[in-house]
Amino acid sequence: MGTRVHTLLSLTLLLITAIISPFGYAQSLPVIAYKTLEGEPVTISQSSGEVRVINFWATWCPPCIREMPALGRLNNELKPNHGRVIAINVGDEAEAVEAFVLENFEGKEPEIWLDEPGESFSKLRIEGLPMTLLLDRDGNILDKVIGERHWDSPKMVRAIKALSDPEQ
Repeated sequence: MGTRVHTLLSLTLLLITAIISPFGYAQSLPVIAYKTLEGEPVTISQSSGEVRVINFWATWCPPCIREMPALGRLNNELKPNHGRVIAINVGDEAEAVEAFVLENFEGKEPEIWLDEPGESFSKLRIEGLPMTLLLDRDGNILDKVIGERHWDSPKMVRAIKALSDPEQ
């Protein structure tokens, strides 16, 4: 069995406690227009070529709030060569998200994007928050995880970093 296949199987076993279900999309996510906290337009496809952990959250969601520091630490572990974490706030106004970030982080938050109209709920079939997608370098969905996780655990960090190595 190839090392890449072994790594994917290991990652799946790490995430098996989550509710993992297929999306039904062929290879990629539908295009949804997001904004950065600075108001710049962005899409998930703009970050292709790297492993991405895409987390959907809200300021009113206690499990989302609890896992956010771990996502920030994971983002720091993945930069600059192993991928990145993007936390997409779904449904809150930009001012509320900015206040949340200022109150709860000291520059160690994951990359924050905004989906003020909440398009992600219907287009991505969000079943609950937090919801996290793991995308490979080509934008393929590897896993969909619903609920809070310890994203910065050593095993999780190693497994996600391994996905970014094209030699495997």
